[in-house]
Amino acid sequence: MCDHQSLNNYPLIEVPTLVTNEKIEDCISLKNEQKLIFETKAIGQPDNQELTLKPFFNIHHERYTIYWNIMNKKQYQQFGEEEKRRRAREQNIIVDEITPNEQQPEVDHNMKVKNSYSGYSNAVHSGWRDARNEGYFSYEMKVDPYKDMYLFVTYNKSDYTIEMDGIKMKREFTISIDGQHIATEHFNHKDTAELYSKSYRIPRDIVKDKQNVVVKFQANKDKVAGGVYRLRILNESSLS
Repeated sequence: MCDHQSLNNYPLIEVPTLVTNEKIEDCISLKNEQKLIFETKAIGQPDNQELTLKPFFNIHHERYTIYWNIMNKKQYQQFGEEEKRRRAREQNIIVDEITPNEQQPEVDHNMKVKNSYSGYSNAVHSGWRDARNEGYFSYEMKVDPYKDMYLFVTYNKSDYTIEMDGIKMKREFTISIDGQHIATEHFNHKDTAELYSKSYRIPRDIVKDKQNVVVKFQANKDKVAGGVYRLRILNESSLS
């Protein structure tokens, strides 16, 4: 792999928010005039970070950001409170979740595979997993037998036909839970790279008296299942 591609398969950095009641230019000082390196006051949130600013042409083999969110302290406090409420709601709704292409979550969920591939998409900054030519991948996931359950799957609008060993494979696959058919999917056209999620209601009889179920994505012959970019079990039909 070329040096300039060495970071391509790693998630993006968590970019701090610049929080100050002062003018932003009053929070930046010159540290190296020859190299044009600047440093901020400890206004990077969270954790009161001091941030280094330097010319883009001088950045090599490291993560960076060009654009920043800037807020005053009141705005940041309101943002933090809204974020806490959102996360609390998600914690109440999400029964279980998996991030494909991450080893530990997949091991923890007893993943089984055949003709399955995974990777990281720089376009949407997310890992993914698919299966090809009658292949499959499955996970063991928690459910709550006393509530309505929904399978909440995140896909990528740009996923379409791929070519493998001279065969053009469209994305056509089935989704099953504990061997019972839940849905058949066809990705019929290519769109701009963007993640979107789809909710599938799980019949009550599938989860009755159970704590766990096996969710399976099965590719048809010469077809592709997925990619799946995130997988959740919810006790409501969506996160919103």
